Amino acid sequence: MTSSADAALDLPVSSLLWCCTFMLAPIVASYVLDLGLHANLLVASCRTMAQLSLLGVILAPVFSYDSIVPVSVMLVVSLLVAAREAYARPSHVYPGMFFVCLLSMLLSVAVSLTLCIAFVVPVRPWWSARYLVPLNGMLLGATLSGTTIALDHLLSEFSQWRGRLECYLAFGASWWETIAPLLASSVRTGMLPTINTMNVIGLVSIPGMMTGQLLAGQEPATASRYQIVIMFMISLSVCVSVGASTLITSWLMFDGQLRLRDGFLSKVQGKRTDIFVWLCRQVYGCLSWPFVRARDSSSDYVVLRSVSAE
Repeated sequence: MTSSADAALDLPVSSLLWCCTFMLAPIVASYVLDLGLHANLLVASCRTMAQLSLLGVILAPVFSYDSIVPVSVMLVVSLLVAAREAYARPSHVYPGMFFVCLLSMLLSVAVSLTLCIAFVVPVRPWWSARYLVPLNGMLLGATLSGTTIALDHLLSEFSQWRGRLECYLAFGASWWETIAPLLASSVRTGMLPTINTMNVIGLVSIPGMMTGQLLAGQEPATASRYQIVIMFMISLSVCVSVGASTLITSWLMFDGQLRLRDGFLSKVQGKRTDIFVWLCRQVYGCLSWPFVRARDSSSDYVVLRSVSAE
C-alpha cells in the first residue's frame, strides 16, 4: 500500500518545457562540429514529444472505459505497425515478408501474454487495459528488435552465400543440413541483445517498467518481481518470434524441388519510408476511402451514360 506522500509527483507542462533544454547541448554540438545530426535530433525530439503526448491522450479513454473493443484495437494497431517496421528495416526483402513478420510476432506475443495472464498475473478481466496494453507494448518493442536483427542477418547470409548453399544441395545435403548453420547464426544474433540486457539488469541499469513503478510509489520488492516477469516474457517472446520468422523465411527460399528460388530475394534500394509518414498515409487512406469510392462510382456512371448515348 502506498501513501499519498509516496505517490509520483505531478509533472507540469512548464517542467516539461524546461526539460527540452536538455536537447540543446547535443544539437548545438552537432552544429558546431558539423556532424550533420542537428536536424535529425531536432526532428526526433519533436516527434518524441508529439508521439508520447498523443499516446497519453489515446490511453486515457482506453484505461477509463476498460472495454475489450478499444483494447483490441490498440493491440491490433500496434501489432500491424511493429510488423511493418520489422519488414521495412532489413537490407533485403522478399514477397510476403510482411505477413511472415506479422504471423511470427502475433504468435510470440500471444504465447507470452496467454501464459502470463493464465499462470503468473491472473488479471480479471483478462483484457484489463492497465495490464494488457503496457505488457503488449514492451513485448512488441523487444520482439521487433530481435526479429529485425535476425531477419537482416539471415537474408544477408542467403544473398552472400547462395553459391555455397547450391553446392551443398548439389552434393546431396538435405534442406535442414543446408539451412541449419544459417538458422543457428541468425537466432543467436537475434537473441543476443536480450541476453546481454538480462546479464546486466539490476547491476548497470534499472529497466523502464521498474523505474516507472518506483516513481509511482510501488514497493521495490514488488517492482523487482514484476520486472523479472517482464524479462522472462520478453525472452520467450523474442525466442518464438525469431525462431518462427527465420524458419518460415528459410522454408520460403526454396521451391518444391529443393532449389533456391531465382529472383525471390531483392536488395532494398533508396531511402525507406519513415514509419510515422507511413502510418499517417494509412490513416488518411482509411478516412478518405468512402469519398474515393463515391467519386469513382459517379465517374463510372458518367462514362456509362456517354457510351450508351453513342
